Amino acid sequence: MFQKKQELADRTIDNRLTDLGTFLHANGVTLSLHQSYTEKKVRAHSLEELRALNTASTDEELQMWQFFLSTGSREDEVARACYTDIDFKAKTIDVREKRQFNWEPKDNAERTVPVPDSPLELLSVRKSMHQGGWLIFPTGMATRKVTSLEF
Repeated sequence: MFQKKQELADRTIDNRLTDLGTFLHANGVTLSLHQSYTEKKVRAHSLEELRALNTASTDEELQMWQFFLSTGSREDEVARACYTDIDFKAKTIDVREKRQFNWEPKDNAERTVPVPDSPLELLSVRKSMHQGGWLIFPTGMATRKVTSLEF
Protein backbone atom coordinates (compact mmCIF):
# COMPACT_ATOMS: atom_id res chain seq x y z
CA MET A 1 0.00 0.00 0.00
CA PHE A 2 1.15 3.59 -0.58
CA GLN A 3 1.81 4.26 3.12
CA LYS A 4 4.15 1.29 3.54
CA LYS A 5 6.89 3.51 2.04
CA GLN A 6 6.58 5.66 5.18
CA GLU A 7 7.14 2.56 7.36
CA LEU A 8 3.81 2.92 9.13
CA ALA A 9 2.36 0.03 11.10
CA ASP A 10 -0.70 -1.71 9.69
CA ARG A 11 -2.75 -0.43 12.65
CA THR A 12 -1.75 3.17 11.86
CA ILE A 13 -2.69 2.69 8.22
CA ASP A 14 -6.08 1.28 9.25
CA ASN A 15 -6.65 4.27 11.56
CA ARG A 16 -5.89 6.70 8.74
CA LEU A 17 -8.14 4.84 6.32
CA THR A 18 -10.93 4.94 8.91
CA ASP A 19 -10.42 8.71 9.23
CA LEU A 20 -10.61 9.06 5.45
CA GLY A 21 -13.76 6.89 5.34
CA THR A 22 -15.39 9.10 8.00
CA PHE A 23 -14.58 12.21 5.97
CA LEU A 24 -15.95 10.65 2.78
CA HIS A 25 -19.10 9.44 4.55
CA ALA A 26 -19.72 12.95 5.98
CA ASN A 27 -19.58 14.22 2.40
CA GLY A 28 -22.03 11.69 0.99
CA VAL A 29 -19.55 9.08 -0.26
CA THR A 30 -20.04 5.56 1.08
CA LEU A 31 -16.82 3.58 0.92
CA SER A 32 -15.33 1.09 3.36
CA LEU A 33 -11.55 1.30 3.65
CA HIS A 34 -9.51 -0.95 5.93
CA GLN A 35 -6.04 -2.38 6.35
CA SER A 36 -5.78 -5.73 8.08
CA TYR A 37 -3.60 -5.83 11.17
CA THR A 38 -2.89 -8.09 14.10
CA GLU A 39 -3.90 -6.76 17.50
CA LYS A 40 -0.78 -7.09 19.64
CA LYS A 41 -1.03 -8.71 23.04
CA VAL A 42 0.59 -6.68 25.78
CA ARG A 43 2.35 -8.50 28.59
CA ALA A 44 3.05 -6.71 31.85
CA HIS A 45 6.32 -7.31 33.62
CA SER A 46 6.14 -9.56 36.65
CA LEU A 47 6.93 -8.29 40.13
CA GLU A 48 10.16 -10.33 40.08
CA GLU A 49 11.20 -8.73 36.77
CA LEU A 50 10.53 -5.25 38.15
CA ARG A 51 12.54 -6.00 41.30
CA ALA A 52 15.46 -7.25 39.17
CA LEU A 53 15.25 -4.11 37.04
CA ASN A 54 15.30 -1.87 40.13
CA THR A 55 18.24 -3.77 41.61
CA ALA A 56 20.26 -3.44 38.40
CA SER A 57 19.37 0.23 37.83
CA THR A 58 21.41 3.30 38.73
CA ASP A 59 19.79 6.18 40.64
CA GLU A 60 19.39 8.05 37.34
CA GLU A 61 17.64 5.07 35.76
CA LEU A 62 15.37 4.63 38.79
CA GLN A 63 14.28 8.24 38.45
CA MET A 64 13.53 7.65 34.78
CA TRP A 65 11.49 4.49 35.52
CA GLN A 66 9.53 6.49 38.12
CA PHE A 67 8.85 9.15 35.50
CA PHE A 68 7.63 6.52 33.00
CA LEU A 69 5.36 4.92 35.60
CA SER A 70 3.91 8.12 37.03
CA THR A 71 3.25 9.89 33.71
CA GLY A 72 2.51 7.02 31.32
CA SER A 73 4.84 8.70 28.85
CA ARG A 74 6.20 7.03 25.73
CA GLU A 75 9.95 6.73 25.14
CA ASP A 76 10.02 9.60 22.63
CA GLU A 77 8.13 11.78 25.10
CA VAL A 78 10.54 11.07 27.97
CA ALA A 79 13.53 11.74 25.72
CA ARG A 80 12.12 15.21 24.97
CA ALA A 81 10.50 16.10 28.29
CA CYS A 82 11.62 19.53 29.51
CA TYR A 83 11.40 21.24 32.89
CA THR A 84 9.33 23.95 31.17
CA ASP A 85 6.66 21.29 30.52
CA ILE A 86 6.08 20.86 34.26
CA ASP A 87 3.52 22.94 36.14
CA PHE A 88 4.44 22.30 39.78
CA LYS A 89 1.41 24.22 41.12
CA ALA A 90 -1.13 22.40 38.94
CA LYS A 91 0.78 19.11 39.42
CA THR A 92 0.85 18.38 35.70
CA ILE A 93 3.25 17.88 32.82
CA ASP A 94 2.49 18.89 29.25
CA VAL A 95 3.31 16.66 26.30
CA ARG A 96 3.63 19.05 23.40
CA GLU A 97 5.35 19.53 20.08
CA LYS A 98 9.08 20.26 20.24
CA ARG A 99 10.00 22.06 17.03
CA GLN A 100 13.62 22.37 18.12
CA PHE A 101 13.81 18.56 17.88
CA ASN A 102 11.56 18.30 14.81
CA TRP A 103 9.22 16.15 16.90
CA GLU A 104 5.48 15.89 17.51
CA PRO A 105 3.56 13.70 19.97
CA LYS A 106 1.95 10.55 18.62
CA ASP A 107 -1.04 11.37 16.41
CA ASN A 108 -0.12 15.07 16.90
CA ALA A 109 -2.11 14.88 20.14
CA GLU A 110 -0.75 17.27 22.71
CA ARG A 111 -2.01 16.62 26.23
CA THR A 112 -1.61 17.52 29.89
CA VAL A 113 -0.92 14.67 32.31
CA PRO A 114 -1.48 14.80 36.09
CA VAL A 115 1.59 13.89 38.14
CA PRO A 116 1.38 12.48 41.69
CA ASP A 117 3.12 14.32 44.55
CA SER A 118 6.04 11.91 45.05
CA PRO A 119 7.38 12.02 41.46
CA LEU A 120 6.70 15.75 41.36
CA GLU A 121 8.92 16.23 44.43
CA LEU A 122 11.62 14.14 42.74
CA LEU A 123 11.37 16.33 39.62
CA SER A 124 11.64 19.47 41.73
CA VAL A 125 14.83 18.20 43.40
CA ARG A 126 16.19 17.08 40.03
CA LYS A 127 15.54 20.52 38.56
CA SER A 128 17.39 22.23 41.42
CA MET A 129 20.37 19.90 40.89
CA HIS A 130 20.52 20.58 37.14
CA GLN A 131 20.43 24.38 37.02
CA GLY A 132 20.49 25.62 33.45
CA GLY A 133 19.53 22.26 31.99
CA TRP A 134 16.15 22.10 30.34
CA LEU A 135 15.80 18.44 29.33
CA ILE A 136 14.70 16.37 32.30
CA PHE A 137 16.69 13.34 31.12
CA PRO A 138 19.46 14.66 28.85
CA THR A 139 20.53 11.48 27.07
CA GLY A 140 21.17 12.68 23.53
CA MET A 141 18.01 10.89 22.36
CA ALA A 142 16.02 14.12 21.97
CA THR A 143 17.40 14.89 18.52
CA ARG A 144 16.64 11.53 16.91
CA LYS A 145 13.89 8.93 16.69
CA VAL A 146 13.87 6.67 19.73
CA THR A 147 12.96 3.22 18.48
CA SER A 148 13.50 1.17 21.61
CA LEU A 149 14.42 1.88 25.19
CA GLU A 150 17.92 3.25 24.61
CA PHE A 151 18.35 5.39 27.71
